[in-house]
Amino acid sequence: MAKKGKLPVQRDEELSWIDSELEAAMAQLDGVNEKVGELLQPYERAGDPGTGEPAQTEGVGLEDPPRTESGEPAPKTSPACNL
Repeated sequence: MAKKGKLPVQRDEELSWIDSELEAAMAQLDGVNEKVGELLQPYERAGDPGTGEPAQTEGVGLEDPPRTESGEPAPKTSPACNL
């Protein structure tokens, strides 16, 4: 059986440049992931968001808008009009 020897690993400037570019890309990705998480917070259901279970979205935002007797969309009113 052949004797196993250590192979010298040379780290030149190109590898360090790639490493710094990778670190910058990962930092940018972390920032984008945080923004996406902030945007999704209002849509999360009650419970522990750290469980990894998907939020239940069945029926969310799919309700038909109110309609008049003639079938046309009802006019939008502000909350002040409902006093």
